[in-house]
Amino acid sequence: MSLDGPLAEAGARRSERVLRGLVAVGPLAVALPVYGLLLDHLPERWFAARPLLYVFAAVTALCAGLGSRLAGQWAAARYLTPRSPAPAGPAASPAGTASPGRTPSAHTIRARAARHLLSDFREARHGRATVCGWSQYLGDEAPPTAIGTSYGLRLVMDLDLRDPRVNRRQIVESLVALQRPSGGWAASTQRGLGRPEVTAWVLVPAVRAGLAPGTEETLRALLEKLTAADDPQGMERTSVVASLVAAFAEIAPGSPWLPELSRRLLDAAHEDDGMVSWGQALHGNVRRSAPHTARAVIALVRAERALGEKADFGPAVGGALRWLAREDLDLRPTDEQLRRPAPGGDVDALFIGHFTAAWVARALMSGRDSAECERALRAAVRAVLDDQRDGVWTWHDGRRPIWMTYQGCVVLREYALRNLPWPP
Repeated sequence: MSLDGPLAEAGARRSERVLRGLVAVGPLAVALPVYGLLLDHLPERWFAARPLLYVFAAVTALCAGLGSRLAGQWAAARYLTPRSPAPAGPAASPAGTASPGRTPSAHTIRARAARHLLSDFREARHGRATVCGWSQYLGDEAPPTAIGTSYGLRLVMDLDLRDPRVNRRQIVESLVALQRPSGGWAASTQRGLGRPEVTAWVLVPAVRAGLAPGTEETLRALLEKLTAADDPQGMERTSVVASLVAAFAEIAPGSPWLPELSRRLLDAAHEDDGMVSWGQALHGNVRRSAPHTARAVIALVRAERALGEKADFGPAVGGALRWLAREDLDLRPTDEQLRRPAPGGDVDALFIGHFTAAWVARALMSGRDSAECERALRAAVRAVLDDQRDGVWTWHDGRRPIWMTYQGCVVLREYALRNLPWPP
């Protein structure tokens, strides 16, 4: 085995120690000789009194020492790069990748996210009750909302945030209180009717955190009721059906809706040359979409685990992962609008933001490992990191949706657990 690498690294460490030592002792080593030389060689006749000679020599020596210190600090910043411990074994970064010291670790980014999450926690009056939680966007002044609080609760659990100011039981009770009068949850842009996809988003973290048994059964039945309602616009969308499949797989695996909706999602897949994909709508001549394909993959993987021998979604999932691993995949975030008729001739609208890179990364980590998937995964995680600053993710309109930070944090946790190179 060649010793060039270890010897070169040892030499670099010695040079680094020498330079840091010069930065530390250099100012004193410069100031003292300057002071002595000035006292020995400056004519006393230049000064009205001898004490002024000492003052002048001291000030000049101090300036020389300060100048040497600034020069040393500049040299250290210019030639010494922060070093991070190299990961052992196969996770070591290959040649050509960026220095790990330049990108905060996944742990650091998630810790910063926890700090922002905690500082954004708030309380407000909702009718006769006081609710606590988060709004949909970090850093705004709006009261807690159902969607914002549900994703805040997801983040609390994902980050394992243990702080006495954040009481999970109170958050769950606040979510229950934020239901629509007719039952269920809806976005603020919708017209007051509980909708199945929003109810699924809210109900999953509430069940994870712990609902009272009677309340949990009531809300599961409500989700089934909303799913069975006449909703041709919603049930035609991949996002809605995938959200329901994922929710039923986790909180109601015995529901008859799980195999039915899974089959509906599977039947809507587009297959071409062994690759499988989905579009925004389940039917029709729709453009293939990376976020919708990724969401469908995640939903089907969860459904297959819940259904066991009753389902075999492996071929479709494998074909979709090959499609998601393509080098020309568009990872930019996208928006989707779902419009439904509302009572009184009105229309309600749901705006769905797709954090494409995060969905693709999560889908790639849900299937079997391969070199092709690992390459695509690292590209997707790099795209996820591009939208992050100080532990918070920013949408393309400049706002900071809490659900986007949740997605980013989940991706970093799952990626870090795979012990892959960092930065990706």
